[in-house]
Amino acid sequence: MQIEERRALVAPWLEAWLLSMLNTAREAANAHGIPLAVPTLQYIGELETDETSCRYRDVTIQGNPLRVLRDPGPVFVALFQQSTERNALSKRICDLMAPQYYWRSDMGPLDQTPDMWLERTVLIPGMFRYLRALPTLAVDGSADARALAVGIAEQMFSTQRVHVTMIPVAGLRLQGQTTEHAGTRVRPLTPRELGSLGTRYEISDFMDPLSHSSSTFSFETAAIEVRSAINKCDELTDQDVPRRLLLALALLGFEPHGRGLGFIHTEPGVSALGGANRLPMPSHGERRTFDHSMLVKAVDVGHRLPAERDGQARPSQHTACYRFLTAVTRSAAIDAVVDYCIALESILLGGDNQGETSYKFRTRGSWFLASGSDDRLEVARQLGAIYGARSGIVHGSKRMDQSSLSATIKEARALAARAILKCLDTGWPSAKMLDEGVMGARADC
Repeated sequence: MQIEERRALVAPWLEAWLLSMLNTAREAANAHGIPLAVPTLQYIGELETDETSCRYRDVTIQGNPLRVLRDPGPVFVALFQQSTERNALSKRICDLMAPQYYWRSDMGPLDQTPDMWLERTVLIPGMFRYLRALPTLAVDGSADARALAVGIAEQMFSTQRVHVTMIPVAGLRLQGQTTEHAGTRVRPLTPRELGSLGTRYEISDFMDPLSHSSSTFSFETAAIEVRSAINKCDELTDQDVPRRLLLALALLGFEPHGRGLGFIHTEPGVSALGGANRLPMPSHGERRTFDHSMLVKAVDVGHRLPAERDGQARPSQHTACYRFLTAVTRSAAIDAVVDYCIALESILLGGDNQGETSYKFRTRGSWFLASGSDDRLEVARQLGAIYGARSGIVHGSKRMDQSSLSATIKEARALAARAILKCLDTGWPSAKMLDEGVMGARADC
């Protein structure tokens, strides 16, 4: 039987099997007095936030007992017993999928037959995913069963899979629009996703008295999805893309913030991966309008930033990028000043620490970063203030008031971002190139 013929048969059989498991769940729930729909609170609606307050709505909805109740054990027992029984339908499904999928996937324990392997890695996880995703057990689950069945069939008979890292963020005002470019998608979080992130937020979790951000807190309402198509049996090689994208957004002036979790799964069908990675992200920030043109710029900048394991990049390039992103995530203002200054030093000094570093920092930076001759004095003044603040903080010889510290942070972030972006456009300069520019022997970088 040809691959397309097997694919055409598997999808409707999978759909029928999933619907039969829904009936099993209903029968077990009814037999043990478990309601098919359980009243539950869920966060719904738009958030209105400012610096001192937040308003949101809690709505009582009918929930799925498999998600809401602490102990729907009898239902799980019945589902597991039914799903492991070798009935004619599940055997036909495994017989069709095994030749195409089993031997091309990571091998399981050698004592497992293809049928056992597929049941444990595809059918049973897929069944629980389907049932737990339903709003309640009382709904007609035909459409959800059909969609998952088609996805699993695609998963079985395709040679590729899509690796997805989904990052919930605040700080991006999407106005309800989804935008996508070059494997990166930015979209609003769905009500179900908002509910899974937590129906209640404690204001104390988002307020930090040491924060230098002008915004006290906000809520994750958008999702950044980084999507990479890879061969089914391969591992994702470049796992640094989400971090570089967050850095690119920060360099362009956006302030994505939240709990810094990147949730991992694969598509289509039943995910071969799960869990979440920790990503560098501040807990505070301002909210700004984000559209498709901004996504295109961010993806372009992210692709040109040096990857974490890029052996071609100089150490100073990694230091500049790492320190900028670290500064963005700092809650203490004095730490942010030091990190932004180190990012600038990595570019302007590049390891040249022999004598008059403050003078070299100002003169090289004013030539490299100024938009014209009229702007050089102001850039030199800002760089001098940043370097002076950094030295005072590090050596403990200077105490800054909050207003001057806030102004220094703003200037340091803007100049560090301008420096990194210019390096991406014109190349990373050497100390010799910068000195030639200062002396007038080089018109530009």
